[in-house]
Amino acid sequence: MDITNNPITPHVRESILVPSFKWLLIACLHLGIVLFGLIEFSFNISYILLVMLSWLVCNLLVLLAWYNRYFQIFQGVVVVREGIFWIKKRIYSLENLQKVINRRSLLGRLLHYGSIHIEIEPFSTQPIHVGIPYIYDSESYVEMLRDQMFDYMATSHDSRVTKASSS
Repeated sequence: MDITNNPITPHVRESILVPSFKWLLIACLHLGIVLFGLIEFSFNISYILLVMLSWLVCNLLVLLAWYNRYFQIFQGVVVVREGIFWIKKRIYSLENLQKVINRRSLLGRLLHYGSIHIEIEPFSTQPIHVGIPYIYDSESYVEMLRDQMFDYMATSHDSRVTKASSS
Protein backbone atom coordinates (compact mmCIF):
# COMPACT_ATOMS: atom_id res chain seq x y z
CA MET A 1 0.00 0.00 0.00
CA ASP A 2 2.74 2.39 -0.86
CA ILE A 3 1.43 5.64 -2.33
CA THR A 4 4.69 6.42 -4.07
CA ASN A 5 3.61 4.27 -7.02
CA ASN A 6 1.59 5.68 -9.89
CA PRO A 7 -1.94 6.71 -9.01
CA ILE A 8 -4.90 5.13 -10.75
CA THR A 9 -6.66 8.52 -10.99
CA PRO A 10 -5.34 12.05 -11.35
CA HIS A 11 -6.17 14.68 -8.73
CA VAL A 12 -9.97 14.65 -8.60
CA ARG A 13 -11.53 17.89 -7.37
CA GLU A 14 -15.08 18.91 -6.66
CA SER A 15 -16.88 21.05 -9.20
CA ILE A 16 -15.80 24.69 -9.61
CA LEU A 17 -19.46 25.59 -9.02
CA VAL A 18 -19.01 25.09 -5.27
CA PRO A 19 -16.42 27.88 -4.87
CA SER A 20 -18.47 29.96 -7.31
CA PHE A 21 -21.43 29.89 -4.92
CA LYS A 22 -19.12 30.82 -2.05
CA TRP A 23 -17.71 33.63 -4.18
CA LEU A 24 -21.23 34.90 -4.89
CA LEU A 25 -22.05 34.90 -1.18
CA ILE A 26 -18.85 36.79 -0.34
CA ALA A 27 -19.49 39.28 -3.16
CA CYS A 28 -23.04 39.98 -1.97
CA LEU A 29 -21.85 40.40 1.62
CA HIS A 30 -19.11 42.84 0.62
CA LEU A 31 -21.43 44.77 -1.68
CA GLY A 32 -23.88 45.10 1.21
CA ILE A 33 -21.12 46.39 3.49
CA VAL A 34 -20.00 48.95 0.90
CA LEU A 35 -23.54 50.18 0.22
CA PHE A 36 -24.34 50.33 3.94
CA GLY A 37 -21.14 52.27 4.57
CA LEU A 38 -21.84 54.71 1.74
CA ILE A 39 -25.45 55.34 2.70
CA GLU A 40 -25.26 55.30 6.48
CA PHE A 41 -21.80 56.67 7.24
CA SER A 42 -20.75 58.26 3.94
CA PHE A 43 -17.35 56.57 4.03
CA ASN A 44 -14.57 57.84 1.82
CA ILE A 45 -12.70 56.07 -0.95
CA SER A 46 -10.11 54.51 1.38
CA TYR A 47 -12.86 52.55 3.15
CA ILE A 48 -14.17 51.27 -0.18
CA LEU A 49 -10.66 50.24 -1.27
CA LEU A 50 -10.15 48.42 2.03
CA VAL A 51 -13.42 46.51 1.60
CA MET A 52 -12.51 45.62 -1.99
CA LEU A 53 -9.09 44.39 -0.89
CA SER A 54 -10.69 42.19 1.77
CA TRP A 55 -13.09 40.90 -0.91
CA LEU A 56 -10.13 39.97 -3.10
CA VAL A 57 -8.34 38.20 -0.23
CA CYS A 58 -11.48 36.26 0.78
CA ASN A 59 -12.06 35.08 -2.77
CA LEU A 60 -8.43 34.09 -3.17
CA LEU A 61 -8.70 31.97 -0.03
CA VAL A 62 -11.90 30.32 -1.32
CA LEU A 63 -10.16 29.49 -4.60
CA LEU A 64 -7.07 28.12 -2.83
CA ALA A 65 -9.23 26.00 -0.52
CA TRP A 66 -11.01 24.54 -3.55
CA TYR A 67 -7.76 23.90 -5.40
CA ASN A 68 -6.10 22.20 -2.41
CA ARG A 69 -8.97 19.75 -1.71
CA TYR A 70 -8.74 16.66 -3.88
CA PHE A 71 -8.62 12.90 -3.73
CA GLN A 72 -6.64 10.26 -5.55
CA ILE A 73 -7.02 6.52 -5.87
CA PHE A 74 -3.83 4.46 -5.63
CA GLN A 75 -3.44 0.70 -5.62
CA GLY A 76 -5.14 -0.26 -2.34
CA VAL A 77 -5.57 3.23 -0.84
CA VAL A 78 -7.57 6.43 -1.24
CA VAL A 79 -5.77 9.68 -0.40
CA VAL A 80 -7.78 12.78 0.56
CA ARG A 81 -5.79 16.02 0.81
CA GLU A 82 -7.16 19.35 1.99
CA GLY A 83 -6.10 22.59 3.59
CA ILE A 84 -4.46 25.90 2.81
CA PHE A 85 -2.24 26.72 5.77
CA TRP A 86 -2.49 23.42 7.67
CA ILE A 87 -2.50 20.69 5.07
CA LYS A 88 -4.18 17.44 6.10
CA LYS A 89 -3.44 14.33 4.11
CA ARG A 90 -5.63 11.38 5.08
CA ILE A 91 -4.88 7.94 3.70
CA TYR A 92 -7.61 5.31 3.81
CA SER A 93 -6.79 1.68 3.15
CA LEU A 94 -9.22 -0.15 0.89
CA GLU A 95 -8.71 -3.47 2.64
CA ASN A 96 -11.71 -2.84 4.92
CA LEU A 97 -13.84 -1.01 2.38
CA GLN A 98 -17.49 -1.82 2.99
CA LYS A 99 -19.55 0.48 0.76
CA VAL A 100 -19.09 2.84 -2.15
CA ILE A 101 -22.20 4.88 -2.88
CA ASN A 102 -22.76 7.35 -5.69
CA ARG A 103 -25.44 9.93 -4.85
CA ARG A 104 -26.75 12.08 -7.65
CA SER A 105 -29.62 14.54 -7.71
CA LEU A 106 -31.77 15.14 -10.78
CA LEU A 107 -29.60 18.09 -11.79
CA GLY A 108 -26.50 15.99 -11.11
CA ARG A 109 -27.78 13.27 -13.43
CA LEU A 110 -28.33 15.80 -16.19
CA LEU A 111 -24.87 17.36 -15.76
CA HIS A 112 -23.04 14.08 -14.90
CA TYR A 113 -22.12 15.16 -11.36
CA GLY A 114 -22.42 13.20 -8.15
CA SER A 115 -21.15 12.78 -4.63
CA ILE A 116 -19.15 9.71 -3.65
CA HIS A 117 -19.61 8.29 -0.15
CA ILE A 118 -17.16 5.67 1.07
CA GLU A 119 -17.58 3.59 4.21
CA ILE A 120 -14.49 1.91 5.63
CA GLU A 121 -14.92 -0.36 8.61
CA PRO A 122 -11.77 -1.06 10.62
CA PHE A 123 -11.91 -4.01 13.00
CA SER A 124 -11.55 -2.14 16.29
CA THR A 125 -13.36 1.18 15.82
CA GLN A 126 -16.48 2.75 14.39
CA PRO A 127 -16.88 2.93 10.60
CA ILE A 128 -15.13 5.79 8.84
CA HIS A 129 -17.27 7.76 6.41
CA VAL A 130 -15.49 9.68 3.67
CA GLY A 131 -17.49 12.04 1.49
CA ILE A 132 -16.23 13.46 -1.78
CA PRO A 133 -18.83 15.95 -3.03
CA TYR A 134 -19.71 17.27 -6.48
CA ILE A 135 -17.41 15.19 -8.67
CA TYR A 136 -17.76 15.25 -12.44
CA ASP A 137 -18.30 11.75 -13.88
CA SER A 138 -18.56 10.23 -10.42
CA GLU A 139 -19.82 6.91 -11.81
CA SER A 140 -16.42 6.06 -13.28
CA TYR A 141 -14.67 6.76 -9.96
CA VAL A 142 -17.19 4.63 -8.09
CA GLU A 143 -16.51 1.80 -10.52
CA MET A 144 -12.75 2.20 -9.98
CA LEU A 145 -13.21 2.04 -6.21
CA ARG A 146 -15.44 -1.02 -6.47
CA ASP A 147 -12.91 -2.71 -8.76
CA GLN A 148 -10.19 -1.97 -6.21
CA MET A 149 -12.39 -3.40 -3.45
CA PHE A 150 -13.11 -6.60 -5.40
CA ASP A 151 -9.47 -6.98 -6.46
CA TYR A 152 -8.36 -6.71 -2.85
CA MET A 153 -11.02 -9.18 -1.73
CA ALA A 154 -9.95 -11.65 -4.42
CA THR A 155 -6.22 -11.38 -3.65
CA SER A 156 -6.73 -11.57 0.11
CA HIS A 157 -9.00 -14.61 -0.31
CA ASP A 158 -6.42 -16.31 -2.53
CA SER A 159 -3.65 -15.61 -0.04
CA ARG A 160 -5.77 -17.00 2.83
CA VAL A 161 -6.52 -20.12 0.80
CA THR A 162 -2.83 -20.68 -0.05
CA LYS A 163 -1.81 -20.11 3.58
CA ALA A 164 -4.42 -22.59 4.79
CA SER A 165 -3.50 -25.18 2.20
CA SER A 166 0.23 -24.93 2.93
CA SER A 167 -0.19 -25.45 6.69
